[in-house]
Amino acid sequence: MEHENRDPFIGEILEDRFRVEAAVRRGGHGAVYCGYDFRTERPCAIKVVQQNWLRDADIVDRFAVEGRIQRQAVNRAPERF
Repeated sequence: MEHENRDPFIGEILEDRFRVEAAVRRGGHGAVYCGYDFRTERPCAIKVVQQNWLRDADIVDRFAVEGRIQRQAVNRAPERF
């Protein structure tokens, strides 16, 4: 019964931009996935917060700040050839 444990996010297209490809890790607040960004045509990480945490403003704010910091770090990284 392998399909019973299948992650519902795998294969999903988010925001018409990102494809969720594989689960990497689950934690207390959500999960991290390997994904693909159609706009940049590159692999990416996708973090999903568990729905029950969306009511906690501190968690949502922390999640948003973490995303901004990660994008800044990636944007400052040297270009890959």
